Amino acid sequence: MVAKRKELTRRTGPAVHDDLLQHRFTAGAANRVRLTDITKHPTTEGRLHLYAVKDVSPAGSSATPSAHG
Repeated sequence: MVAKRKELTRRTGPAVHDDLLQHRFTAGAANRVRLTDITKHPTTEGRLHLYAVKDVSPAGSSATPSAHG
């Protein structure tokens, strides 16, 4: 016996934040527009957090790393 998956339904509501990019995911110069994502994975030692940052300029990611500690 296989259980059916519950369908994912979402309600449309007001925007949580302003759409500053207006769905334009390209930039004319480096370090102008960046896409980010955070993913959490459970492990036996605790939760692992993976952070990704991508510069969307046509030249690719030519950003210098920043040292924030």
